[in-house]
Amino acid sequence: MSVEHSPYLQLEEGQIRLLTLRQGSNHDEPIECEVYNYDLDNTPPYEALSYFWGTNQGTRVISVQGSPFRVREDLYTALCRLRQRQTSRILWVDFICIDQSNRAEIYNQMSRLGDIYVKAESVAVYLGEGTMATDQAMDYLTQIEERGISQIPPRGVDDLMLEGFQDILSRPWFQRSWIIQDAFYARAAVVHCGSKAVSSKTFIRAPGLLPDEIDPLSQQFLNLMPGSRRDDQPASKIQLHDLLHRFRHAQATDPRDKIYALLGMVDNGYSKSVILPDYSMSQKDLMRTVLAIDRSLVEAAGRNKTQGDEMVEILLRAIG
Repeated sequence: MSVEHSPYLQLEEGQIRLLTLRQGSNHDEPIECEVYNYDLDNTPPYEALSYFWGTNQGTRVISVQGSPFRVREDLYTALCRLRQRQTSRILWVDFICIDQSNRAEIYNQMSRLGDIYVKAESVAVYLGEGTMATDQAMDYLTQIEERGISQIPPRGVDDLMLEGFQDILSRPWFQRSWIIQDAFYARAAVVHCGSKAVSSKTFIRAPGLLPDEIDPLSQQFLNLMPGSRRDDQPASKIQLHDLLHRFRHAQATDPRDKIYALLGMVDNGYSKSVILPDYSMSQKDLMRTVLAIDRSLVEAAGRNKTQGDEMVEILLRAIG
């Protein structure tokens, strides 16, 4: 994506940018935004957007700081859906809040994604545009939310609604490696599909309304969302070895992203700055670096009597 005029001021150490999305009354009204630098420890309340960047290379133009700024179609649609009619909305949006032309800034901000998402008041999960079927499925969940989570509406799930739930739960959001930590760190979340939205606490009940089990990978994502996590399983207890197994089928543009996306979720007693995203490092060297500091992988290798180089090969196969 190219930017006709850069709207960015340089980030100082410990800072992030937040986006002010100006109000708008209809879908066709131009999207106007401003970005401002804040110390992460001293931000106004904000929401973080979680979405699939998409494979559609088409772009749309929005206004950032009064200048044209190109974004992908999927992000444009998400901003249209999240824009409020009467008041501005403060968001953290990766593609806009991180200068995509500044590689050093990208790597630095990527290493802080966990801090950014955990500090957000809520995470807005945008799954894409809706259909008649997904609208019916989301409306059904809304009824559950309004009547109380324990009270299922009397009518069952019909064929069109079933189609909607199957569509929603197979969206690309449930497949991507970098999105895993969005769900993991969210303190609260609202799931959006088209014009419909429900809290994650209600949304995670969707599989229980279906006659068959959903895709295991989608279920793993749901298990991380607010409302699913158990208090006796804090984030610090999740081991990299376990995460690699649970999300082994997650997709990534670069296989190394499967490691970089998960490292921030693991607490093994080492500083997160030890391994920063570095795409000049080969996959094998990355695996060796991870093995050198991650106790869960070393212990797994010991249990299976696996030698170092052999474990590297196993990890390489695990990340594709």
